[in-house]
Amino acid sequence: MAISTSALANLLGRDQTFIGRVASTLCVQATTVLSEQGVGATHPQRAAYAQRAIQNPTGLAALAAPYLAGSTNVVGTITIEDAGVTTSVTDAALLSQIASSWDALAGIDSGN
Repeated sequence: MAISTSALANLLGRDQTFIGRVASTLCVQATTVLSEQGVGATHPQRAAYAQRAIQNPTGLAALAAPYLAGSTNVVGTITIEDAGVTTSVTDAALLSQIASSWDALAGIDSGN
């Protein structure tokens, strides 16, 4: 029986290798966020999340990984092999996904 996309994303979201990649990429994006100018009203929340990411990258990555595993740039790259779950997502695509998901990860409400 084939494994569902959500099951694959669930496995990847708990994978320590993927969490490590997310931790490194969160730090890269955090540096970018902390140097932003002209972002407006959401900057304090974006910067606070960036500071938390730098102070505890692995902890925040473990929280963010399940969300990111199901995201646009990642979900289609997940496979399961004899050795376990893997992803072919590139570092650039992961960075792009984290950058575009930063507000959601930071808990910024974009609703009306």
